[in-house]
Amino acid sequence: METTKIRVKFSQVKYQYITVLGVNLISLCHGFAVGWLSAAVPILKAEDTPLQSGPLTVQQTMWLGGVYPLGGVVGNGVFGILVNYFGRPMSMSLLALPNFIFWLTVLFANNFNQLVVGRFIGGFTAGLFVCVPSFVAEIANKDIRGFLGLMGPLIVTVGILLSYICGAFIQYRSVPYCFIGFPVLFFVAMFFTPETPHKLIGKDRIQKAERSMIFYNNGNCGDGNGYDVRVELDKLKVVVKQQEEDRKKNSFKLILRKDSLKGLSIGIALAAVSIFSGIIVMTMYAAQLFIDSGANFDANLSAIILGILQVCGTYASSMLVDRIGRRILLGISSLGAAVALFVFGTFSYLVKQGFDLTSVDWIPVASASFYIFVNCVGVKPMPYLYVAEILPGNTRNVGLSICMMSLTLFSTTTVFTLPLLIELFDLHAVMWTYGCICLLGILFSVFVMSETKGKNLNKI
Repeated sequence: METTKIRVKFSQVKYQYITVLGVNLISLCHGFAVGWLSAAVPILKAEDTPLQSGPLTVQQTMWLGGVYPLGGVVGNGVFGILVNYFGRPMSMSLLALPNFIFWLTVLFANNFNQLVVGRFIGGFTAGLFVCVPSFVAEIANKDIRGFLGLMGPLIVTVGILLSYICGAFIQYRSVPYCFIGFPVLFFVAMFFTPETPHKLIGKDRIQKAERSMIFYNNGNCGDGNGYDVRVELDKLKVVVKQQEEDRKKNSFKLILRKDSLKGLSIGIALAAVSIFSGIIVMTMYAAQLFIDSGANFDANLSAIILGILQVCGTYASSMLVDRIGRRILLGISSLGAAVALFVFGTFSYLVKQGFDLTSVDWIPVASASFYIFVNCVGVKPMPYLYVAEILPGNTRNVGLSICMMSLTLFSTTTVFTLPLLIELFDLHAVMWTYGCICLLGILFSVFVMSETKGKNLNKI
C-alpha cells in the first residue's frame, strides 16, 4: 500500500539548491560559448570580417559550428572516465580549463584555423553533461530531483541569452571580456563543494560520507525534518556495497545486462529525438536563420527574443516536471514544436516561390519563438534529466557517458550538415524534416517512456 506523500521542507534541502547552483556555473559558461556563434557568424562572414584569413565560406561556417559539439564528444568520453576515478567535484573543476581557453582564442585568434582549434577545445566543456547529472542524481531528494536536474539546462539557456545580448551590442573582440572570468569563478567554487555520499562510501570513507550526507540534508533531525542521517547512511551503504559487488563480478559486462541495455537504448533514442528536432541549430544559427528565412526583422534582436523564450521554456519545464511528470511534458512539447516548425518552413517556402509576405513578416519570429519555448519545456532538457533516472545505479556513469557522447555526436551531425542541407534542399525542407522528427517525440512519450517522477534512485 502506498504511503502518504510528505512534501520535503526547504530547510532540509537548502544546501542541495545552493550546491547545484554553484555546480551549474559551468553550465552558464557552456551557454556563453554556445550562444556566441549566433552573433559571430554574420560578422565573420561579412567583407569587413575581423579575421585576417578573410570572410567565412559555407564550408568554414559548417566547421566552426560543428567542431564545438565534436569537441563535446571527446569531453564526454574524457570526463566520463575522470568522474569515476577522481570523484565529482575534482573532475568538474577541470571543466573550467577548456572554456577559459576558448575565450582566449576568440580574443586573440586572427585566422579561421586558430578559431576552429579554440572552438574544438572549448567543446570539451560539454563533459558537464556527464558529470553534473550524476552528481545531482546522487545528492538530490527525490521530491525535487526533477527541478534540480533541470537547473543545468535552465542555466545553459540563461548563458545563451546573455551571449546573444553581448554579441548584438558589444564589439566582437570585446565579448570575451564579459565571460572569461566565469570559468575561474567556477574553478574556485568546486574547492568548496563536498563529494557525494555515494562516491565516498564507495571509497570506504564512511565518516566523510556521513558529514557529506549531513551537509546535503541539513543535519540529523535538527529541525524536526524527519531525516535521520544514520538510518539513511546505512541504507546507502547496502546499495553501494551491492553495486560494488556487481562491478567486481561482471566488470564491463554490467552494461550488457538487460536492464542496462534497455535504459541505454531509451537514452540514446531520446537524445536523437531531442537533437534532431532542430533545437541545437536553431540556437547556434538563430541570427543567420532569420536572415535566410526572408523575414525583415532585425536578426540579432530576433535571436535575443528566442534566448528569452529559451529561459522561460526551460524554467516552465523545471516547475512542471515534478508535477505532471516526464512523459506528458515530452508529448506536449513535441506536438507544439512540430506545429511551429511546419509554420516556419511554410513561410520560407512561400517566400521562395515569390509570394509577397511583407504584411505577415512577423510569422518566422512568432513561429520560431513558439518553437523555442515549447521545445525547451520538454524536448530539449529531457535527456539531461531522464537518462540519469532510467539507468541502474551500477552503470549510471558509464551509461551516461555513452548517451551524452551519442547526444554530442548527433549535435555535431546537425550543426555540420545545416549549411549544406540549406544549400541543397532550401530552408523550408530542413524545417519540415525537423518537424517530422518532433512528431516522433509524441510516439516516444506514449509507447517507449516509463514515468520516473518520484522514483527512488538509491535502491538495489
